[in-house]
Amino acid sequence: MWLKLFNKTWFGYCAAISAIFAATGLLKLFGEHINATTVALAFLLIILFVATAWGSRPAVVVSLVGIICFNFFFLPPFRTFAIRDPHNWLAFVAFMITAITVGQLSLLGAVWGGDFTEQTEYLRVFIGQLRKKIEPDPSNPRYILTEPWIGYRFNPE
Repeated sequence: MWLKLFNKTWFGYCAAISAIFAATGLLKLFGEHINATTVALAFLLIILFVATAWGSRPAVVVSLVGIICFNFFFLPPFRTFAIRDPHNWLAFVAFMITAITVGQLSLLGAVWGGDFTEQTEYLRVFIGQLRKKIEPDPSNPRYILTEPWIGYRFNPE
């Protein structure tokens, strides 16, 4: 039963957001003993897990929720959404790049096996070949759609 539940997309979103909220609460309990770097690394671990388990979309959502919590609770000025130090934008970029890259590598590993995860061009080549076989016009795909910065999506219509 848990395995079926684990494989549901909505469960990935719920688990991801719950993990960020739980980590935020747990890290806030330590108060001043926790610095922003520790929080960012904890959030990155959650993003890595989510991207590996459920792909880029839930990972991007958890990245956004993570950066909101990170900004609001752990970066000065606290309890605001203002980022005074421009270097803190690097955390947001790192969260998003991690979510997208690991999600795509996870997709490669799931579809083609571990040998293909280091060579990301394989996925584009195979999607192109698949489009030539099933699309009426491969240059204007209707069934296998490209989601910018996310990956590919099957449209069964």
